[in-house]
Amino acid sequence: MIKFSIDLFLPFNNSINVEAKTFNQILKASAKIQVSDLWLTLGTLNWSNKLADKYGKSGYGETGYYTNYDREVHLTSVLNSFPPTTEVIIFGFEKREDITRELVNNINITYQPAYGGNTKYPLKCYSDNFFIVNGAGINNFEKNKFGICLVDFGGENYVLGGCPNGHKKYNGIYTLKTTYKGKTYTSILHLKLSE
Repeated sequence: MIKFSIDLFLPFNNSINVEAKTFNQILKASAKIQVSDLWLTLGTLNWSNKLADKYGKSGYGETGYYTNYDREVHLTSVLNSFPPTTEVIIFGFEKREDITRELVNNINITYQPAYGGNTKYPLKCYSDNFFIVNGAGINNFEKNKFGICLVDFGGENYVLGGCPNGHKKYNGIYTLKTTYKGKTYTSILHLKLSE
């Protein structure tokens, strides 16, 4: 019998045991599951309470789902009209005062064309308005944390504009690297619009 331990990058502190039988031998693996806090959540504004929340939970028709333990969002439709509209909010800052112009300017965004897209969307188009919001208190959007609105897909439709409407040509994988309190956090947006 061979025994060994493996550290995995999974969302809960716990242990799992795996048994596999191969050629009359038993292989046992004990894995310690650990959480990494090096990520920031992406979400939208719930217009009923003006708080940051998960995609698909605001009740206004945008659709999206999360994978990789909420580290990645797959945004499949957005609302370009006003109101309401669909935003991209990067969320998880401990204090409102921590969200500074320097922090926003230093968010590094890389784009990989995918899902039929070929044009990079200007993901920080809305940050000039410095729209800071609290969390809704559910779905990893804690009430005592804050987020910054980076995009408003309805920006073309009203005077606070600056953001183009969301269309399929912008589809792709957007990786956001945010340095906050000496650590670099990764948030991933899969823009997968159908039109």
